[in-house]
Amino acid sequence: MKAAADRLLPSAAPGEALEDVDVDVDLLWEVPEETESVAPLYAWLAGEAAVIRTLRRHLVAERGMDRRAVAFMGYWRSGRAED
Repeated sequence: MKAAADRLLPSAAPGEALEDVDVDVDLLWEVPEETESVAPLYAWLAGEAAVIRTLRRHLVAERGMDRRAVAFMGYWRSGRAED
């Protein structure tokens, strides 16, 4: 994932800080509002909550991607049964 981010965002500076989400308690889901293009890239992430949290943090906080260009949903948790 980091190698792909290096190719797509080669000169990105660290971005905004993100709140820490406890994926065992809270739903990890954010879809940006429709706006004009805010970034040269758009990411749509879905999968296991802890993995999605890590990917989102990498793209926004570490790579400087605009958080309005990242939609994500951590919709299941490893080792936990559906309620």
